[in-house]
Amino acid sequence: MDQRLCRSVLLLLGWCNRIREFYESDKVVAAVCHGPAALVNVKLSDGTYLVAGQVVTGLSDAEEEVLQFTNDMPFSLETKLRGRGGEV
Repeated sequence: MDQRLCRSVLLLLGWCNRIREFYESDKVVAAVCHGPAALVNVKLSDGTYLVAGQVVTGLSDAEEEVLQFTNDMPFSLETKLRGRGGEV
């Protein structure tokens, strides 16, 4: 794994609890482009994923393919969001 990506993932993992606390305090959580990747592993206090049952936007699988991002990303954003119960 690319060292920059590894550091980014570690930083994001440290933010999961902060994002959960923010959301559970009825504050707005938002992200654009590939930003929702930071939300895919956030679990709420009840153990469900933050994105489950939520309408979530981001780059689609088709857009990642057209932009040739598929080889640079550790996972497909649309597929991961759907897998976590997000309504993409």
